[in-house]
Amino acid sequence: MHLAGHYYHVYNRGCNRERIFANDGNHVFLLRRAKSFLADYPARVIAYCLMPSHYSSDYSSGEERWLRTQFWK
Repeated sequence: MHLAGHYYHVYNRGCNRERIFANDGNHVFLLRRAKSFLADYPARVIAYCLMPSHYSSDYSSGEERWLRTQFWK
């Protein structure tokens, strides 16, 4: 269940713990894309961490509309 105003943990990990970021440019690309995407929604980034083999982030949402576009595609 996804509820407006709650916190959500989003992550992605490479298969077999393989790297998903080849260089610092990949980190910058992901952060810019996330910033661009989140500008259209009432989501708030609580925390994030980028590591060579995965990333992890926590969000809070104020609207059900945002949750539908994120989790029910």
